[in-house]
Amino acid sequence: MAFFHGELQFERQNYERAANAYVMVLKLRSKAKSQQEKKFISEATYGAVVSYDKLLGTQESKLPKK
Repeated sequence: MAFFHGELQFERQNYERAANAYVMVLKLRSKAKSQQEKKFISEATYGAVVSYDKLLGTQESKLPKK
């Protein structure tokens, strides 16, 4: 469920919440048993990285230029 919450937040461009949801999936990875559950781990890892990248890019663009 956390994975799909991350996907929803990412689509809404709420990258901080998306990253948090993806990280939650990664914290639960030890419980993954099926191949499908393991696929979510791989996609959540990618989603977290992209979310943090977008979040940092968004914050940097708000900084005043020198």
